[in-house]
Amino acid sequence: VAVERVLEFLDTLSAEVRPRAEKEIEVLKFVRNKLDDEARYTLPNSAKPDRAIEFTDISYIEQEMPRFLCPRDTEAESAESLTFTVGSVMAGLDQLLQRTFGLRMHPVSTARGEVWHTSVVKLAIERHHAGTGHWSLVGHLYCDFFARA
Repeated sequence: VAVERVLEFLDTLSAEVRPRAEKEIEVLKFVRNKLDDEARYTLPNSAKPDRAIEFTDISYIEQEMPRFLCPRDTEAESAESLTFTVGSVMAGLDQLLQRTFGLRMHPVSTARGEVWHTSVVKLAIERHHAGTGHWSLVGHLYCDFFARA
């Protein structure tokens, strides 16, 4: 039953994500073409506007994306302009963890010097024990939602 639920989830996820992924690829191509136009980023096949986005291109293109898509001054303004807010993505991840693995996550405080930036969030990942009704710590997840220079 668990395998069937996972496969059903993956099929549903694929159907939901495909249109969004195709839009993201179009945005990557748009930014890559802008970079090519500026002659700041030239690839061997740059004469072909419909060429595929290579895996090795993605991190550079994403790094340059804010210049073309959301020219803002602060991290908070950039975060607000995203299609998915950090809060909605994290709520979705929490729901996915609960439904699929019986796990939950919640923010916990950090010790001084534990994180590299004050905006980094530390989450506790906990597992529910049906017999006792208690939750036990599985591990921690550090979330850094903003690009660092």
